[in-house]
Amino acid sequence: MDRTSTRAWRRIQKKRVWRNHLRTIFRAFAPVYVEFGPHGPKQEAATWKELRKVKWCQAYRTTGKPCSCEMCSGERYNRLNFKRDTKRDIREQLES
Repeated sequence: MDRTSTRAWRRIQKKRVWRNHLRTIFRAFAPVYVEFGPHGPKQEAATWKELRKVKWCQAYRTTGKPCSCEMCSGERYNRLNFKRDTKRDIREQLES
């Protein structure tokens, strides 16, 4: 039997998810800039581990999506719109 308590397991999973978010951000935005202070110098992050110290990446620690913009929330698949678009495309192809 695993000796990890439920609380410890949740904490481990939370850290794992946060690491994955940071890796995804680093891969998606290759030249991610790290700021030191509000007026400090900006430098390019060499690895995803440098993003752990950045203030704007802390939002990913407690939430899955820090905001509701299209980039953070991702595009949602809507079956009804897909059916309408497909039906319209087929109709246009048959007419021409």
